[in-house]
Amino acid sequence: MNIEFHYYMTKLLALNAGFEQDEAEIIAYSSQYVDDNNQSFQIETPEGEIYSNYISQTLNITKPQKQLMRVYLLFHFLPGDPTSYRARRKDGKMHMLMVTPASSHAQELYYDATTTENLYLLGIASHMLSDTLSHQNFVGTFDEINAMKGLWETLIPNIGHADAGYRPDIPNLIWEDPRLVKDHSIIDNKERVLTAAQKLYSNFLIITSM
Repeated sequence: MNIEFHYYMTKLLALNAGFEQDEAEIIAYSSQYVDDNNQSFQIETPEGEIYSNYISQTLNITKPQKQLMRVYLLFHFLPGDPTSYRARRKDGKMHMLMVTPASSHAQELYYDATTTENLYLLGIASHMLSDTLSHQNFVGTFDEINAMKGLWETLIPNIGHADAGYRPDIPNLIWEDPRLVKDHSIIDNKERVLTAAQKLYSNFLIITSM
């Protein structure tokens, strides 16, 4: 997903679910900030202590593996169920870190966020859950399972959906994932966006109805 969903759609869904304007803004801003938070800062507090932020995105995919594991797996490529029928590939391979849509792991983490009154946390969790729809069938580490055929693709590091470029994140795009079996290889991003929107809206309604 991109800013069209993570900010604008998320805010619209939150408003329609009954959140106040300022509450919906916090949720949507926090959701989008997961993609924008790519710089590290050290800030001295009034008490003289040093606060260091954690980045949730990086523009440099050549960063050390340990850093990428924390950034990508937690916020953008949460591992799901590698046996899911949606993850069936032509080569028959599976991967324990494969992203699958709204997996039990993702929904459990999202539920934990809903049990607090922290709207910032809810926004971050909304980003994570939405990305399980758009980033399904990729893993958030350097791995050949992410690779796609093509001259240009061979020059790109096999991390996340780098080989697929922006295709998984463009809301209205229909594209082909040649790694998947024929029944699942044609990807309609509109369907994924609507599914993600439905899940967020349903969860928002549960919160506002309490």
